[in-house]
Amino acid sequence: MVELDTAKQTARMAEARENRDAYAEFQTIIGMLPHMLGDESRYELRAKIAGELRRLIEQATAIGNELVVVLKGTRLYRVELFFKRSILKELRLVSMHGGFAYVFPRDKMIGDPDLAGLFAAYLMTEHRDQAA
Repeated sequence: MVELDTAKQTARMAEARENRDAYAEFQTIIGMLPHMLGDESRYELRAKIAGELRRLIEQATAIGNELVVVLKGTRLYRVELFFKRSILKELRLVSMHGGFAYVFPRDKMIGDPDLAGLFAAYLMTEHRDQAA
């Protein structure tokens, strides 16, 4: 009976995680930061942010003044963030099959209101290349 209760609880937790809007929760947490008075509240907030980052980041590698943060990917792609001297320089969308990468330089991402359109353009290029 204990195993059945544990399985039900695990299923409820998985369902709750699947239906939550983590981005909205993160925005709310960040919005609360300026209004927090106590050190304990700030510590709890930092712990929540650290937990979200651990959930998203697969690995990070630093060499000299460069940092590559690899986010947990899907079965098709992984996302890498490349920083140099603490400045985001590019985002890389790396194929898990074949290892080819689409590189989105900082100047193409920052300030571009149609970032989704930029990604779509690169993905359409990939589709055309594979069809040829």
